[in-house]
Amino acid sequence: MITPSLLKKARHSSASALPFSANADGNRKLGILPDSADWHLADRTPIVRLEAYLPGDIRLSYYLMALQPTNIQQIGNELAVQWNDNTESYLNLEVLRRACPCAACGGEPDVVGNVSRPTATYSTESFVLQKFNMVGGYALQLHWVDGHNTGIYSFQYLRRLGSSGMST
Repeated sequence: MITPSLLKKARHSSASALPFSANADGNRKLGILPDSADWHLADRTPIVRLEAYLPGDIRLSYYLMALQPTNIQQIGNELAVQWNDNTESYLNLEVLRRACPCAACGGEPDVVGNVSRPTATYSTESFVLQKFNMVGGYALQLHWVDGHNTGIYSFQYLRRLGSSGMST
């Protein structure tokens, strides 16, 4: 949890002026700062800063800790993830593969929003993890022994899967 004492330690890598958006009448409005990814706590934990400008030049700032893994390891048939909020998720590999978010596994919506779900077939190799890669600062790409590797699992999605109770 981000406390006021931690916020006092927050640092920003840029001394540039804070940008804001203005309506046609000149009033400022809520916006996410483009440089919000540059904010971090003293221990380098990334945070996201949101700013709201209210009438009368009142500025409100909100700080949210960005969900990031600090350690990821495969242990047996599970992917163990330690998060930057000191919690851990243990994700069963079969559950991860069956929950693959790619269009080939989960389907994709058509123009009117109907989701066409393909019939996925699995072999024993489908549930064997070969490797994983970080994608930017927001997701993991899992590579399975059967050659499937198009699923991009966002950190939020992995956290939800770990919290659902289905993964262990």
